[in-house]
Amino acid sequence: MPAVSQRPLNTPRFYWTAVAFLFVFAAAVRAPDLGKLGFLGDEELTALSARSLATTGVARLPSGLEYRRAFPYTWANAQTATVLGIDDEASYRTVSAVLGSITPPALFIIAQ
Repeated sequence: MPAVSQRPLNTPRFYWTAVAFLFVFAAAVRAPDLGKLGFLGDEELTALSARSLATTGVARLPSGLEYRRAFPYTWANAQTATVLGIDDEASYRTVSAVLGSITPPALFIIAQ
């Protein structure tokens, strides 16, 4: 009987395949229905300030108060909304979905 060639699991090919699988799986879990729910919790505040930042250049709430909390995240949401559409709820959740999809492969890489 011929010997079966077995590849070790610590090859670069396996490693990057695992990283890609983790990203694709995490994205598949997060991506569906991004725009179907209403805003929950503080999503509304972030979306309103990101919309203001995208349209006026200043992150303000409808009350007129500047919203400086998590400004890099608000800025990323504003940029995404500018590209994907200011009126689309999914555009304000895309940054979170991408960052959440990067987390499992990043933890896998760190754990190695």
